[in-house]
Amino acid sequence: MTDKTYPTITITSLRFAEYNPRKVSRSVIEQLKRSLTEFGCPVPVVINTHKDRKNVVVGGEKRVRAATELGWTEVPYSTVSLPLEKEKALNLALNKIEDQWDEEKLAQVITDLTQSDFDISITGFNEVEVSNLLDTTMLLEAEDEKPWDTEEEIRQITDPISKYGEVYQIGPHRLMCGDSTNPEDVKKLMDGKSADMVFTDPPYNVAHTSKEKQGKFHTEKGIILGDDQSQEDFKKFTEGFFNSMREALKPGGIIYVCTGYTSYPLFYYQMFNSGFVFSSANVWVKPSFAVGWSDYKKQYEQIMKGKRGKGKTKAESIIY
Repeated sequence: MTDKTYPTITITSLRFAEYNPRKVSRSVIEQLKRSLTEFGCPVPVVINTHKDRKNVVVGGEKRVRAATELGWTEVPYSTVSLPLEKEKALNLALNKIEDQWDEEKLAQVITDLTQSDFDISITGFNEVEVSNLLDTTMLLEAEDEKPWDTEEEIRQITDPISKYGEVYQIGPHRLMCGDSTNPEDVKKLMDGKSADMVFTDPPYNVAHTSKEKQGKFHTEKGIILGDDQSQEDFKKFTEGFFNSMREALKPGGIIYVCTGYTSYPLFYYQMFNSGFVFSSANVWVKPSFAVGWSDYKKQYEQIMKGKRGKGKTKAESIIY
């Protein structure tokens, strides 16, 4: 389905810009496919008609890729006629120029859609982002409090001293600026000692865009690093932190790993592969279900439990 307001062009006649700096992630393509199925393509793809750049896609490459996977043969388009240099500038502008959300209004719109049982996934917001926005709605209804001024806190740091590899002693605790997937960094942090227990909540590789809380609102955009890797890179990342955590634990020590359903199989495999004995998958039952687009809404999160070698554990329910 396409918008008849614009002319259409055959997809096979299009060329993608070889320099396009935008990454094309699998999760975004799937979101766009759902959106195209529901709404069609009301925003035209921008095509260059310049004699040296004929039919190069300047804006809308991901939409074209998603439409192709849906079996579309044509997409609506609008045209520009630009030499390569200006084409590149427009490509960046179309991808970069945007304004911030009005967080309060956005949270209310998302709340209205979820209450009407609308498929939120076609808006491009993922499950975690929707949950964060609903948190914003609840915060707006709570008692006012002094907002956290991130910019002011940053201004007070006149001479940053943290450097990679440094360890800070905070009473009986040790905090390190380092890489938890690097066994040498973890060894330095532990300083010859072994831990009784590890609790970790690693990235689930779901391409989550986070919001930094600032007072009542999630106002500053940010990315969870390591959350949009290739399968091969994510496998290496997972192997790295499991191996590091094993070395940090004493024999018989316990490890707890938070996981989503998409990362569970790999975490399960790597736990065994790193020498842990899998004990159980505990279920953290939450007070309300997570808003999403599946038929059944999740109201829990799994926390895998493993041991370094054999050891006695308590006989407890896996439900918390």
